[in-house]
Amino acid sequence: MNKLIIYPIIFLLLIVPVMAAEWDNAGWYDEDTKTITIRNLFILNKLAEYTLTSNTDTCIYDCKAEGTVTLYNKGKLFSNLIFEDKKGKETSIQDYSIYYYFNENYEIDVPDYKETCNDVWNDINETMDK
Repeated sequence: MNKLIIYPIIFLLLIVPVMAAEWDNAGWYDEDTKTITIRNLFILNKLAEYTLTSNTDTCIYDCKAEGTVTLYNKGKLFSNLIFEDKKGKETSIQDYSIYYYFNENYEIDVPDYKETCNDVWNDINETMDK
């Protein structure tokens, strides 16, 4: 009887690490918008979107690529960076730097009211209240 209770508890404890795993992340590339979208397949929510806005055609000296990244959860901006040539063959780059500009969007709730004061006559003590 105890085994019937213990096995479901162990099963539930093992599910939590599997849901946080990264092995089920997958990416899709949209050729028209030049956007890579990375999703978690198990939960089906977006993790990040990478869009290439400009890139140098030939890369001999001072190559440059620009783009935008939207991270929907806390995480790394890039991991396992791989450089490829135009034919899709992996190439090694000896020295590279990544510069980024940080833009955080958030909403602020501003109350939309104004204070209106009127003079009121108080009949009890016959005075004017403000």
